[in-house]
Amino acid sequence: MGQNTLHQDIEEQFNQFQPKVLHEKLFLHTDQEYYLAGETLWFKVYYVEGTTHRPLALSKIAYVEVLDRNKQPVLQAKVGLTGGMGKGALELPLSLGSDHYTIRAYTLWMKNFSPDFFFEKKITLVNTIYEAGQEEAKVENGLRYDIQFFPEGGNLVMGLQSKVAVRAVGPEGKGISFKGAIVNQKNDTVAKFQPLKFGIGTFFFTPLTGQYYRAVIFPAKGRPVVTEIPAIHDQGFTMQVQEIGQGQLRVTIHSSQKDNQEPVYLFAHTRQIAKVAKGSSMVNGHAIFTIDKDQLGDGISNLTFFNQNQKPLCERLYFKKPENTLVLEAATTKSKYTSRSKVELDISTLLSKGIPAEANLSVSVFHLDSLQTPAQGNLLSYLFLTSELKGEIEAPSYYLSNNTPEAAIAVDNLMLTHGWRRFNWEDVMQNNLPIIRYAPEFDGLTIAGTLKADNNGAAAKGIPVFLAVPDTLPQFYGGISNKRGEVQFNVHPFYGKREIVWQTATPNYKSESAPELQNPYATAYSTWKLPIFAFPVKRQESLLGHSIHAQVQALHYTPSFAASKPVSVDALPFYGTPDKKYVLKEYTPFPTLEDSFKEYMPEVLVRKADQKNHLYVADARRQTYFENEPLLLVDGLPIFNAGKITAMSSALVKRIEVVNKKYMMGDFTFFGILSIRTYKGNLNGVELDPNVFIFDFEGLQQQREFFAPRYEGQQQQIASRKPDFRNLLYWATDLTTNNNGKGALSFYTSDKKGKYLGVIQGITKEGVAGSQTFTFEVTDTL
Repeated sequence: MGQNTLHQDIEEQFNQFQPKVLHEKLFLHTDQEYYLAGETLWFKVYYVEGTTHRPLALSKIAYVEVLDRNKQPVLQAKVGLTGGMGKGALELPLSLGSDHYTIRAYTLWMKNFSPDFFFEKKITLVNTIYEAGQEEAKVENGLRYDIQFFPEGGNLVMGLQSKVAVRAVGPEGKGISFKGAIVNQKNDTVAKFQPLKFGIGTFFFTPLTGQYYRAVIFPAKGRPVVTEIPAIHDQGFTMQVQEIGQGQLRVTIHSSQKDNQEPVYLFAHTRQIAKVAKGSSMVNGHAIFTIDKDQLGDGISNLTFFNQNQKPLCERLYFKKPENTLVLEAATTKSKYTSRSKVELDISTLLSKGIPAEANLSVSVFHLDSLQTPAQGNLLSYLFLTSELKGEIEAPSYYLSNNTPEAAIAVDNLMLTHGWRRFNWEDVMQNNLPIIRYAPEFDGLTIAGTLKADNNGAAAKGIPVFLAVPDTLPQFYGGISNKRGEVQFNVHPFYGKREIVWQTATPNYKSESAPELQNPYATAYSTWKLPIFAFPVKRQESLLGHSIHAQVQALHYTPSFAASKPVSVDALPFYGTPDKKYVLKEYTPFPTLEDSFKEYMPEVLVRKADQKNHLYVADARRQTYFENEPLLLVDGLPIFNAGKITAMSSALVKRIEVVNKKYMMGDFTFFGILSIRTYKGNLNGVELDPNVFIFDFEGLQQQREFFAPRYEGQQQQIASRKPDFRNLLYWATDLTTNNNGKGALSFYTSDKKGKYLGVIQGITKEGVAGSQTFTFEVTDTL
């Protein structure tokens, strides 16, 4: 294949591979960053397509967890997603100890890929009742530095100059101030370096044959550290990327073999969208590619260098600051307020060119002090930066909110230290698609389980299984176990903890092992580690005030949320409108259902065979009765013994519904349906078969509405002695601006004096995101 077509072949293979794999992203806007045990953590979920960042409507459930530092879940919730948005709340129990925790979020579809793709964020929790001061020892015993070196392009090669990034992080997870040097075996210094920002810096280094090198770091605090540098290769390639003006990048490839004349290729993509594919040839050990930055997409682009065998040899990330962002304009009418005063805020949402845009927003307003500080990241920085990089990024919003030369260098340094990609090039070239075990939950909850044929764990294959969710409007599903004994049901959403009924439909299937429900939550975890935690003894005054105010609020006020169960969108049972419905109180009462069937239900035939009653439903199309028994349901649960139904007392039954035609459901064909609803809705004494298993299952989290007092026109309440020490003044998850980009909100201050921060995050239907903050003060007098 010629030089002019090989780079096109790489691009073609890439384009064939990527559209087959949907990339999802989740972002959680939390109301605050710092919590006390016993408080409520509020959050909004933004769910977007990973390439365009447009809100998605595919997955309907987000899984949200709080993990401790051992990656054990301490809180879990399933949150409904509608139109790419979701909202929820987590009560932080008093049983949690003081520490940093990870809040993470993902969909079932995202479980098919690395957990490094999940949304993750650090939150801090302090328990003022237990463990005070316990965590200080961790810092004293853990003064260690994480020091890493990253050659540009990936490798150090003998005789070739490389730009090398260095990153040094302290035990608190923050970049440290330091000076460093590369020394050889004679302790001669061959390169010096220091960080520019957040513990990250760069230097140039040319390793020489016969030399041995190591790095010496001199932290501003602490003892010097001697560490190894990356392995140095005898032969290979290096890569250098430079901005050369006129909106262009120059990518230079160096080879250790000066006589290398082979054709080489450069491929660039932005969030899995191909942008650049070029070919060139090595000349005297060099190859140069020139790229117009306009060819690259906003955010992070992967630049990959290939040899003539289509083998990727060097890779580098480049960041192009997004041009099209959502501009949020928001300011309070005053800079200072007194206690219990009304705060009004006008919000405008504009595209970068000043064009008004409709947007969906979330807003948090909270008290700032030495404990509660602004978040380091936001929706915009997550979509374009954090979600595309591995590991924790210190202050990601800095890179997008600053236009200084220093910020431009800092973000390029960041690209050198956090490089990674979402796929393996070998998989692309061989079209090896990832193994998909989890389908998107596009219609509701997925409930899955496994059947065992015996106590030795052998899978039970081909077993019909029914799942029922009892309710005022029961849900009913059927499936057949696969070769691994697994069966899966896609269930319409329900809210809160409910009983689900699992029943096998094969009489000869007998196993002493109960079916095992699969855990819907992910059991794989990212490589990200929480920083060390230090109990804030130096901020004792702020902590004490925060704790007292929280206790006063709990004493004088009802919880700041009210749980409500959304009304089901389904007004009909799974089989739709029945062909005939009998409300038994409207008919002459008979002792048993057998009598009722015979006396006034011509659609139902009772026939005795082998000393047992059998039921058949009329086939409306053929004007006769089906030869097979129908699906028999009592309060949504299938009953396979018609005698149990005919013996039921008519006085216990509210209504009977009949479907007198064949009904298809997945792998099953039912010869009519006979559904019986009792007054109590709990089977009313009908004996369950041994193959019926009942499980508790947590559905979607019930919706909670944030509550805050409104003092307008309520002079008695304003003058009340009832204290109001709210730290969180306002929280909203579904604020929208109109087609003129205008929106407004209002709330009231509390009795707590000090500075307050408002954080607004939002996104348009086209996936244009933005964030903004505003501040004001609450004082005794104006």
